[in-house]
Amino acid sequence: MSDLLVFGYLAGKNAAEFSKKTVKHSDFDEDQVKTIIRNATEILNRKSGANPYLLHEQFNPGWHEALGLRNLLITSEAVARAAKFREESRGAHTRADFPGEQKEWLNYNIISKKGDDGKMQLNKVERPSANPELVRIAESSIENLENEIIEERMQMKK
Repeated sequence: MSDLLVFGYLAGKNAAEFSKKTVKHSDFDEDQVKTIIRNATEILNRKSGANPYLLHEQFNPGWHEALGLRNLLITSEAVARAAKFREESRGAHTRADFPGEQKEWLNYNIISKKGDDGKMQLNKVERPSANPELVRIAESSIENLENEIIEERMQMKK
């Protein structure tokens, strides 16, 4: 669990820094956004029956979980397909048919995307050299990373 907290913290911190530096954001289809919002809120605009939103005056985690379910399923499929595609064992990803880490796989990312036919496609893409800071983090122990975060938070309080 502590590794999730450490890497979650680092991922969030670096994502925020990256987004501040990014000048141009990705294009998006306004009609697609409207369709997604309409689908997510359709139940709130019922002509009869109780409005689920008005039934709860406080945060309803089940409602929010239901809205995210489709994305969770897509993400789960992408992770499972990439794990099967990757011919090695590394970290929590363990395969009986490919025991141990394979150095070659450090040079590749598995990219999942929606193909022209609407189905999920995987591509093995050679990645650029890793940022030295990311290499340092990857090669550090969880304990050292946890200590860095503790020190950083103590510095922020000063």
